[in-house]
Amino acid sequence: MKKAFKYGSIGLFAIYLVAVIISMFISPPKKDSESKQPEQSAKAEQITEEYKIGLAKKFCDERSNGEAYFDLKTMAEAITEEGKEDQLISNTSRKPVANDCRTVSDFCLKLWGKDDCEKIAEMKIWIGMSETQLNLAWGNPNDKNNTTNQFGASSQWVYGDPIYGASYVYLDGKDKDSMKVTSWQD
Repeated sequence: MKKAFKYGSIGLFAIYLVAVIISMFISPPKKDSESKQPEQSAKAEQITEEYKIGLAKKFCDERSNGEAYFDLKTMAEAITEEGKEDQLISNTSRKPVANDCRTVSDFCLKLWGKDDCEKIAEMKIWIGMSETQLNLAWGNPNDKNNTTNQFGASSQWVYGDPIYGASYVYLDGKDKDSMKVTSWQD
C-alpha cells in the first residue's frame, strides 16, 4: 500500500510539472496596454500639479502628530542647497511646514515613482526599500547595530525603546552603500 501511494504521488507530481511547463509556453496574447514600450508607460505616469500638492499634504499630515520623524526642514534645505552638503539631518517632532513638505515630496518624485513616494509619505516601509527611503519614511533610528563580513554588510535599526516596545528594521547589502530593507519586526 505504501508503494502504491508513493508511485501515485510521483504521478501527481509529474502531471503538475507538465502542466506548469505547458503554462509557461502558452500565454494569452498581450493587450495593447501591456505591450507598450517603457517610454509610453512613463508618459502614462505623468505627475500633475494637483497630485504633487496632494502628496506634499500627505507628507505634512502624517508627520503632524507629535511623533519624531526625519526633519523635513533640514532635508529641504539640503535639497535646495541652502544647507551644508554634509549637514546631519536629525529627527524632530515639530509640525512640518507645507513648503518643506513640497520640496521633499518633489525630491522624492524625482528619485522614485509615485508608488514608493506614496508609501514614504504615509510612513510605510517595505522589503527592498533603500536606506534613504527608510530615513524619509521613519526618520533616524534610536540605535544602529552594524555588521560587516566577507558576505557583505548588515544593519539592525532600532526605532523606539526596547524596554517599552521598539520596532526593528533589518538591512542587508554587498556593502554599506547598497543596503536594502530585508525584514522588520514590531
